[in-house]
Amino acid sequence: MAKLTVNIDDSLLDEETSALLRKDVQAAVLQLAEAGEAGLTAIRFLVESYYDYQHLRMEAANRQRASIEAGAPQFLMQWLTSRQLNTEKTIASVLAAYCRVEKTGMGNWATATVGIGPIISAGLLAYIDMNRAKHVSSVWRFFGLDPTAKWLKGEKRPWSARAKVLAWKIGISFMRFHKNPKCSYGRIYAERKALEQQRNERGEFSELARATLEQRNIRDKETVAIYTSGKLPAGRIELRAERYATKLFLSNWWREAYRQKFGVEPEDPWIIAKQPPHSRLVEP
Repeated sequence: MAKLTVNIDDSLLDEETSALLRKDVQAAVLQLAEAGEAGLTAIRFLVESYYDYQHLRMEAANRQRASIEAGAPQFLMQWLTSRQLNTEKTIASVLAAYCRVEKTGMGNWATATVGIGPIISAGLLAYIDMNRAKHVSSVWRFFGLDPTAKWLKGEKRPWSARAKVLAWKIGISFMRFHKNPKCSYGRIYAERKALEQQRNERGEFSELARATLEQRNIRDKETVAIYTSGKLPAGRIELRAERYATKLFLSNWWREAYRQKFGVEPEDPWIIAKQPPHSRLVEP
């Protein structure tokens, strides 16, 4: 059985209770890893709890600054915020340990990618059901990356809100690490952004810009002027580049997970089969 080190917040516990808690957490991580797919519900809960705590901690930090400025007890407010941060770190440590020992190997595969940490890696394991995701397009759609998917009034949302946020975080991470020579997806993001900027300057998005003005109620005058000129705003170019790198990463993740689960090579995406002169398959 693998030996684990899990960092937990035990600053308020006596030595005996702390040791028991650490032993229990380590046993729980190994139990979840041994449970395989059955343990992913708990992992999904931990991933979502981590981001919930992160959001609350950021809000609390803002309130803390405002309260201190208003004359509230400084150390009390700082202590309350630190409790939330410690809980956040504890969940991160548990998920990192899980990624090291889970059976598929995809936890380690993802965290070996510069820009992908244990929270995102555990989220991918929890959200992507390889029993249902027979094609990478299913993964893209579930993560809100299918441009043809529309959420019409009265219909069920065609993607997962939590998974879509995770996809956004993946893109942001590659953007932040793009200057790191070891971050291959960051390099892909940067190359794609340069290409998107060139296409935008050439006016290749004029039809998309026109459709955007027709479909959206944009009130900002500067933004309207950019779309009217037949171009996309810089922020939208940024998102397009981030989504491109994210979709490629998810495609490679899915292909490796498919190999691990079924022991055979997955089928090439339809674009590779239909348009080989115009497409290339980028392997991890």
